[in-house]
Amino acid sequence: MKITPRLVIEHQGYQVIYNPSGDGNCQFAALAHQLNTLGIFRSPETMREEIVDFTISNCTSQSTDNA
Repeated sequence: MKITPRLVIEHQGYQVIYNPSGDGNCQFAALAHQLNTLGIFRSPETMREEIVDFTISNCTSQSTDNA
């Protein structure tokens, strides 16, 4: 049997109830899904845009190189 992240999680007693597709927005899709349960409605694309914009606007790094 192949050990997958899902099997490891379920072996620890947790249940996977939402597994977004791995399309590069999966973190934002999972976050949007959880916020929806609290009545905060944002699409994964909107979440990504808002978080990236916030991060860029509030960057405190003094580094100017892209390394």
